[in-house]
Amino acid sequence: MSKLKLGNAVDSVVAKKILDKAKKSLGFVPNMYNNMAHSPALLDIYI
Repeated sequence: MSKLKLGNAVDSVVAKKILDKAKKSLGFVPNMYNNMAHSPALLDIYI
């Protein structure tokens, strides 16, 4: 069984920019956003 990749490590520059924008507007980054950051396209569509 494979393990899920969890944590705040963001490999994508695009996802990092989106998370920085979310942090600026909300004051924090919700955990759901951090998890969606592993798929930058999903995070971009959601936000």
